[in-house]
Amino acid sequence: MNDKRFPKILKGLAVCAGYAAAFLGLMAVKAALIILLCIGLLMGATRACLTEHASPHRRGEVVRYLESAYPEEDFVVSRHHKTVTDEDHSLADMRIWDCWFEDLPEVVFHVTSSWSGGDNFPAKAGYSLSSDLKFVLWDYYLEEYQSGGGSLSCWAREQNRLTLTYSTLAETETAADQLQDFHDWWGRQSHGEVSPLSVTTEFAGGPLPVPPGLQETIYIDRITPENTFNFDSTREFMLGTSRYILLYYYGYYNLPCPEFSDGEREDFARKTWLWYADSTYKDYPNGAISIWNKGHYLPLEDWAEPLRGVGVWLCDVSYGGLYEILARLDCGPEGAPEHFTVTGQDGAFYEFSYDFFTTEDDGDLTWYYLKDGETCTLKRSTPVLELNSAAVRLTTGLIFQHY
Repeated sequence: MNDKRFPKILKGLAVCAGYAAAFLGLMAVKAALIILLCIGLLMGATRACLTEHASPHRRGEVVRYLESAYPEEDFVVSRHHKTVTDEDHSLADMRIWDCWFEDLPEVVFHVTSSWSGGDNFPAKAGYSLSSDLKFVLWDYYLEEYQSGGGSLSCWAREQNRLTLTYSTLAETETAADQLQDFHDWWGRQSHGEVSPLSVTTEFAGGPLPVPPGLQETIYIDRITPENTFNFDSTREFMLGTSRYILLYYYGYYNLPCPEFSDGEREDFARKTWLWYADSTYKDYPNGAISIWNKGHYLPLEDWAEPLRGVGVWLCDVSYGGLYEILARLDCGPEGAPEHFTVTGQDGAFYEFSYDFFTTEDDGDLTWYYLKDGETCTLKRSTPVLELNSAAVRLTTGLIFQHY
């Protein structure tokens, strides 16, 4: 090779390498810019998708919020807001406006713009508006009603709610009258279009714990012609739900109800526990049931009607319900639903009683039954058996399958 040509070749290679490096460097810069642009667009799109209101609200938005929520009312919103630290979101302050009705300036409520949401991806986050109008108006009208002679003596006032605890229907009748009077009075006030807060009634139970499937706490709102649902008044709704709860309680346990005749209780039971074998019927028995006898499937028509009215929830049955099943199947139970004995299909002697329980150190009750005099403890806080449990299978001779 020519010694003079060699340096020229190296020089040419160096120039080419320089151009290549410059080209690749430019490409790297462009790539970096493109990546940054994509990241910015992605962050902007994510922010737009996940953020409802990225900054605190302004007074005009508060005015529109109230006009939209209560179009029939005339409000005044203070010109300036207070800014306070949000204890739940230390990096986002809250703005609070004082507000009042034009004709009732002494009742001051608040609208707050605060940060909310965004705890679970992809939940939206941002500032939202909230108001304590209902709570403030509730306190004001409650005091006005009682100071004017209105009585709510049956009700307990707990923070922002009226509550009633009862065990009999008679205990709810006067309370229902008082609540109806209060709701009627509320509707006649200048701002009666704003709904009062809900009140709660709670069934305290009878001689046994509240059974499964029974919602003992009911929230009651003011019922008007505009929102009527099955009942024409607050009073009718309250008494109707209380009546249902009592009949469910005594019907499920198969016990006499002090305030209803046996005929009323039996009619309620037949309308409530239908023994459908239809998985699409969501309320009872929350799925389908099939019954087998010695390995043979029993057709629905052989058992659905005979067992109709026996209280079952999610394929659980009370001692009194088991007594009713045994009686209808002619299995010879002796005694009454609350305490009976029966000789099982396995030849064992069974005894069930609502008095068979022990009280634990923490106050909880543990229920049991006897088999040939031996204690069989239930892992339950109520005297309730699973339909597919050994106690039911061996006393009835049937297999109840829930699926």
